[in-house]
Amino acid sequence: MGTVSAAGLFSEAFNWFASLSAKMPSIDFKTFFIVVVALLIGVGVVVGLTYFGSYRFKLLLASRKIIRYLADADSIDDDNVKDFTDQCFSAKAPTVLCDSWKLYLGVRFGYPSDIVSESTVYDKVVKRVREVRASVYIGIALVLIAAFAFWGYGTLDGSDMGVIFCAGLLLSGAMYILLVMLNRLLSKRCLEVFDEMQIELDAKVDLQVDKSYATDSSPLAELSAMLDEIIARNTAKNVGFELNVDEETPIEKLIANAQQSEDVIDIADFESDFYEIEKYEEELEGGNRTDKTDGEHTDKSDTQSDESNDGDSEDTYEDEDGVDGQKETDG
Repeated sequence: MGTVSAAGLFSEAFNWFASLSAKMPSIDFKTFFIVVVALLIGVGVVVGLTYFGSYRFKLLLASRKIIRYLADADSIDDDNVKDFTDQCFSAKAPTVLCDSWKLYLGVRFGYPSDIVSESTVYDKVVKRVREVRASVYIGIALVLIAAFAFWGYGTLDGSDMGVIFCAGLLLSGAMYILLVMLNRLLSKRCLEVFDEMQIELDAKVDLQVDKSYATDSSPLAELSAMLDEIIARNTAKNVGFELNVDEETPIEKLIANAQQSEDVIDIADFESDFYEIEKYEEELEGGNRTDKTDGEHTDKSDTQSDESNDGDSEDTYEDEDGVDGQKETDG
């Protein structure tokens, strides 16, 4: 029911516009065609000219102005920074660009491109701003084509009106594509000039202020004092005393404690090792005793042989004395 009523309402509106078009002045096909084409092109040109008032075009002009100023200046320092700001960052420049430059003047640290950056300026001016000019044009063109269609419906035949209608749609589509391309070319050129401007700013601006940041060295001072105290204590222990070699050092105590805590002593192995050591010592002592006994027997035999020889010699001597005595008695 709602669809039928909407169709009937649209039919009544169409008939009203058709009756109104019949009251409009008649026009020939050629003139009608020229008027439609000229009007659509005129609207496209007007919409295209509005790009010169866009933020991207303002940023492009401001960047070019900064480049021209820096080309004539050796550097930007405290002497000419005021004149540079007044000329290049005036009210005609985008607000975001002016604010970022003033922010850098308040910081004066690092490169200007760190603050007057692409993300801070270009993205806010170009990327984040939705461009609707081409869409606005296509909307205006469709409304104009519809109005001319009603006008031609009452003055021209169907074939002529179809030609004009198709020409208007094609022309509107062509103008829409042209406006989109113009917007993209303008955005691309704006980015190129903006990047060039950043390079010139970094090269010519000499407003950086060296800042010294104090560091908290108290933890290092406390650590140094502790080390000095430990060294002083260890030094004081050794002054005026002889070194006791037999005294166990703290490191040796630590090693001994670690061994006692980690190693497990096997008593059986210890006793077996001890028994083998005692047996080896007894064998050594037994060998020494045997050598000593043999030596004593040898000495005794040698002594006895010597004594027997001495006795024989004495007897011989005595016999000789007896023979001699007898000889003397006989004589």
